[in-house]
Amino acid sequence: MSNQLIEPKENDSIDCHLQQVGMGSLICRAARQTGDKTTNEVSPTICFNCDAGKVYRDVGCDAILPKIRIYPYMGGSSF
Repeated sequence: MSNQLIEPKENDSIDCHLQQVGMGSLICRAARQTGDKTTNEVSPTICFNCDAGKVYRDVGCDAILPKIRIYPYMGGSSF
């Protein structure tokens, strides 16, 4: 199983209710900024591969609060 991110094609949607644009950067409101070298800046590739964004694009779930938990398991993770 590969952990590489898939690049979105020109017509692929990266829409997510947790995105915002700030100072020329794409920002994720769900990003947890703990530590010195963390950021909430994301790229279209990250947004395209994010499970929270996939849920939003597939079923239209737009929870008011970005309370997202990632549960790791052998072979991957689950939102």
